[in-house]
Amino acid sequence: MASDTLTISGGIIDDTPIGDSTSSTGIFTDATTTDLVVIGSLNLPDSSVTDPMASDTLTISGGIIDDTPIGDSTSSTGIFTDATTTGKLSVSGTLKIGGGDAIAEHTSATTSIDFPSVASTTCYATNTDIAADGISVVASPEAVASGVNDKKLIWSTFASSSKAWIRICNPTDVDVQDAADQTWRLDVWQH
Repeated sequence: MASDTLTISGGIIDDTPIGDSTSSTGIFTDATTTDLVVIGSLNLPDSSVTDPMASDTLTISGGIIDDTPIGDSTSSTGIFTDATTTGKLSVSGTLKIGGGDAIAEHTSATTSIDFPSVASTTCYATNTDIAADGISVVASPEAVASGVNDKKLIWSTFASSSKAWIRICNPTDVDVQDAADQTWRLDVWQH
């Protein structure tokens, strides 16, 4: 009997638990099992686990997944520290950026507007078709000489009935402010 260590360099071990009461490492060239329990890590050679072998779930905690759709046939959740896309990002639910409110929809369009002269302390409003109603609209005028910024006009926006409204006002005491034709970008956000 071996009281400390025993080296087996050939033969067969049948119907005998190995590491049952005190586990340790094991290195095998081939292993066949009906049940495998791994405590710690299991190192497998490249390409040793194929799709038919994972019948239920598979946890991958390291490495690289290349050229493989994830959630293509059945989508689920994903949590990433960083995500980079070289194509487009399509979101069918809501999108939450940082700690902000979830964005349900965003529509963007450009339109050219030539506002008429606006007399002192009066306003003028116009609208353009846009394919969404939203809680907030951001209107950004293209910078042009003698545009609304140069003329000291102020503007506000809102969206309603699939139209984006832009209102410019002349808060100055100058009787007429005629702004040049400008291209406006309209961003409609739904939260």
